[in-house]
Amino acid sequence: VEPKTKNAVLAFKSLALDPGKKSVLIVTGGKTENVLRAAKNVEGVELVSAASLNAYIALKATTLLFMKESIDLLAQTFVTKEKK
Repeated sequence: VEPKTKNAVLAFKSLALDPGKKSVLIVTGGKTENVLRAAKNVEGVELVSAASLNAYIALKATTLLFMKESIDLLAQTFVTKEKK
């Protein structure tokens, strides 16, 4: 992701999201410097690491947008393996 607000706004439009009207929570995984720079000036957009995601943060947002890398991090953080 190129760190430009203009590109973030275009990406939201292509996903039919309007952060100005509804809040969007972007769940990230790994390095997010470019995503942070691109989205920080867009009203209604918040970023959270998958490792820090909790129910309160998720329920505050109207839309959750998971980056591909966040799915693996969510599984590592929250899914426990059963012992036999």
